[in-house]
Amino acid sequence: MTPIETSQRQNWLGGTDRERPVNIDDPLFPLASNREQRRVLAKLSDDTTVVVQGPPGTGKTHTIANLICALLADGQRLLITSQKDQALRVLREKLPESVRQLCVLMTGMQRTGTDELDRSITALSEMSSTFTADELRKDITQLRKQRADLKTRLDQAIADLSVIREQEYTTHPRIADGYGGTLAQIVEKLNAGRDQYDWIEPLPAGTSGDPPLSNDQAQQLWQLLTSATPQRAARAQQLIPDSGQVPRGHDVADTLATIAHAEQILGADHITTAWSLATLDDPALTEIQRHVGVATDALAACGLPDTVTDWDPADWRRRAAEALLARQSPAYWEALFAELRDVEPHVRALTALNECDIDLGATPLTAAHLSRLAGQAKRLRKHLAGGRRLRRYLPARAQLNATDLLQQCTVDGAPPATVSELTALSTFLQAEAAVTTALEAWAQVGVPTLYGPLRRRVAHLHDISEGGSEC
Repeated sequence: MTPIETSQRQNWLGGTDRERPVNIDDPLFPLASNREQRRVLAKLSDDTTVVVQGPPGTGKTHTIANLICALLADGQRLLITSQKDQALRVLREKLPESVRQLCVLMTGMQRTGTDELDRSITALSEMSSTFTADELRKDITQLRKQRADLKTRLDQAIADLSVIREQEYTTHPRIADGYGGTLAQIVEKLNAGRDQYDWIEPLPAGTSGDPPLSNDQAQQLWQLLTSATPQRAARAQQLIPDSGQVPRGHDVADTLATIAHAEQILGADHITTAWSLATLDDPALTEIQRHVGVATDALAACGLPDTVTDWDPADWRRRAAEALLARQSPAYWEALFAELRDVEPHVRALTALNECDIDLGATPLTAAHLSRLAGQAKRLRKHLAGGRRLRRYLPARAQLNATDLLQQCTVDGAPPATVSELTALSTFLQAEAAVTTALEAWAQVGVPTLYGPLRRRVAHLHDISEGGSEC
């Protein structure tokens, strides 16, 4: 006999196509088992050989009987051999009756060996002729259902037992003098004081088990009773108003919430000017409310909340609204709005132009640069209107002075070369200069500067005009 190392057996096992027949998660053991016996089954999942050693009476036969049943339940066929016939008979007797009938026992051909083999084969034949496959499948389904139900009840019993054991050892916080610790300790304390507190009557039937007073409230009541004074006792004779005259709880809560909200807005100092509104009559408050409504609508049109504390400090409309409402620098703001009005004629002139594609280059230009290019376009247009033309060689002075314009600007993809093209370009440059000047002025008060096509920036100025006029 040649010994085989564990790694060699595992390599051989990995090269076979057959599945491992061991279900170690939920084996069907008919007999009781311990951790070491279940470990033998687990070893069979990754090895071909397991050696179990131990003196007589340590459960080797018991373990083999469990393994036989678990493997048969997984649909395996087993061959069990022994040096002595008696060991096989003892093992067979260990098996449950239903499993024992499936075993073919062949314990030697002398004496009774043949008779035992005949009895085994005869029993299997009778079983095969008595039961059909459908009946067996039905029995298997029923047994599986019963086993699952028993397992569920077992798990629930274990969980209930865990709860009971946990209650035995859980320490409860002290709710009164001496009444704390485990349930056993609390019961012991109750039993010890049963005679002392026997005057306390049981709770009426149907009464909630929750005490009407907390421990702190009960202590406070006790302190009030023990420190009673004649003045306090006289209060018992005071007239209690009718329930209809007492304000409802939610009305009181709403009033307190309103006061708290007012203090959050007006401040906690009730002698300030804002709190003087509380002394005004209804007509005055109605008129103030009307003005507040108009201001609220105007602020909403600006996109601002009606509460100053909710305004975004970085929003230019807040600065404009605050300045206009406080009448700070009115001439400065009027000049800004004048910039917007100056753009309108140029925008109308743009709409009168024929559709043409005018490009001023990718780099944003300042208002001063745009004005300079507009002057070049105006002078060059006057030069061509006199019957002259652009020359490639020996250009005229007007053409030389418009070099930046001809190099940077295009009309329909080419430098302007006709009076009509220069007219359109001059109008476009004047509009660009007016829009850029207005945006640069409004940028000083925090309005974001927008670059890009002229039509987008004109729309941006239109939004500024609408928001500013509402403010």
